[in-house]
Amino acid sequence: MTALSWAIVYILMIRRGYLEKTYGMPLVVLAINVSWEFIYAFVLHPAQMDVEAWLWVGVNAIWLVLEMIILIQAILYGPRENWPSKSFFYGAVTASLFFGFTGILAVAFQLHDWDGRWTSFIDNLIISILFINMLYQRGIRGQSIYIGFFKLLGTFNIGVSYLSTDLGSPLQWYLTFSILFFDVVYIVLLYRKIRAAAENPWTRF
Repeated sequence: MTALSWAIVYILMIRRGYLEKTYGMPLVVLAINVSWEFIYAFVLHPAQMDVEAWLWVGVNAIWLVLEMIILIQAILYGPRENWPSKSFFYGAVTASLFFGFTGILAVAFQLHDWDGRWTSFIDNLIISILFINMLYQRGIRGQSIYIGFFKLLGTFNIGVSYLSTDLGSPLQWYLTFSILFFDVVYIVLLYRKIRAAAENPWTRF
């Protein structure tokens, strides 16, 4: 469910980005996501690689391909957004990718997070918060209710899955339900913004 839900999120972002000539993910988050998927597809793996672990490597690689399309959209359309200049924007892209990549590696080695559990949830919390910020920075462009729903579904599903085997983890409880809170807030705010723009939220894919 998580793999499919996040793939749908990326596909819907690509679609809205193409239709509205923008990119559907905050730049910092995009850089962190691209870095996370590259690292956990090609750099870091659990010590014991069973069938499920190899399947997740494949999922991460598929996600990376979709994220790269969003990154290309960001490079193409990003300077048209509210940035001081093209050079500033491309500098921000470069810095975000560098610090996203090194940041994921630093957290992974500090927490011995070889399967990406903690880095993925920390990344998700950042996404949830910055989606709200993006909504107020540039309105509904590049966004849809369905992106928010599938993000919520995918992340909450794997959060509950971890809690089912690690019920005593306070960090997992915090990350799972703080992400859920901000995702719900984002969906409600986005719904209101789309209605205020005289559009039907349920027909905006």
